[in-house]
Amino acid sequence: MKKNNSKNYAGTLFQLSVESHETEKIGDALKMLNPLCDKEVMDFFSNPFVDEGTKLKIVKDVFPAMPEIMYDFFSRLIKKNEIKILPEVIKKYNKLVLDFHNIVEAKVISVEKIDEPSLSKIRTLLEKLTDKNIVLSESIDKSLIGGIKIETDNFVVDGTIRGKFGLIGQELLK
Repeated sequence: MKKNNSKNYAGTLFQLSVESHETEKIGDALKMLNPLCDKEVMDFFSNPFVDEGTKLKIVKDVFPAMPEIMYDFFSRLIKKNEIKILPEVIKKYNKLVLDFHNIVEAKVISVEKIDEPSLSKIRTLLEKLTDKNIVLSESIDKSLIGGIKIETDNFVVDGTIRGKFGLIGQELLK
């Protein structure tokens, strides 16, 4: 089985973007590449019967404003036949940029929309806990019954009624 090099590619791309002072520009270019993550498009770019030159020409024609670093990066993925890891590279690159800017994304999940003052208090509390800037996104999940759940890459705080019932059930089974 072939090793997934998405972390290496993301790290190298991030390092090059920092050195060239183009982290935001590269991030925007990666967002532009999101349509390439579609299965049919990935299959085309992975097809060994389509030559590399044609694949790169299509990328240059479709994305003419992309930084040169991105063409080199994309060319490498094509030559190494690793284009299928592009979605993971994008995700890992974005995480590296957030870490670089001392930002953590947190998702607040609740049964109904939370008012802005409460979200602000949650953000402040998380910033104190993590010592990072927090970017909150909100999600509604009617199956929670009540309470809130907060998720980041590093931890989950489950203050939902459903979560508490789950803990009680686990204790009863012991």
